Amino acid sequence: MNRQNLRRDARAHRRALSAKQQRQHAEAISKHLRNSFLLHHQHYAGYCATDGEVSLHALFKTLLTRAKHLYLPTLKPRTPALYFKPYDLAAPTTHNRFGIIEPATHQRFPAWALDVVFVPLVAFDTVGHRVGMGGGFYDRTFEFMRQNQRHTPKLVGVAHECQKYPYLSQQAWDIPLSYVVTEQRLYQFSSGLGTL
Repeated sequence: MNRQNLRRDARAHRRALSAKQQRQHAEAISKHLRNSFLLHHQHYAGYCATDGEVSLHALFKTLLTRAKHLYLPTLKPRTPALYFKPYDLAAPTTHNRFGIIEPATHQRFPAWALDVVFVPLVAFDTVGHRVGMGGGFYDRTFEFMRQNQRHTPKLVGVAHECQKYPYLSQQAWDIPLSYVVTEQRLYQFSSGLGTL
């Protein structure tokens, strides 16, 4: 299956989930993460869900209650890459050109200094490969991880189990995930580049 057809197939799977299933999956994923070693750090990046992605709202509340620092991605102008800006549930927000919520602040936090990044995805496989929406934003933002292994974030894909595929072919620029969490379990991959 080529990537265009794969994206269409996987997005249809997650859109087919009912609102109740979406809530149940988000709650199960938040519970998996609350009980995991992944919440023992300080600087976390998340995302605002769109198009059937798993909502991280419950996880955001957990992180902020535990006095963790939370950031959301914002689009860099004129380049397919991301900034990360501080966020809390009361922070003023705006919408980017894709209609996705971003913090309205001008403050930025460097991607290399993040501890854990919760990454949205369209599909993942059993060895940590990820297919996103096709813009390459996360791959370009975290390209530095190929050279700098001293301090690199853990990249944690967040998905519904129905987005799992046996194997996804990869491009040279794709950055592998360290983990994926679904409503069923937390997957750990040896191919990930995160070193914390």
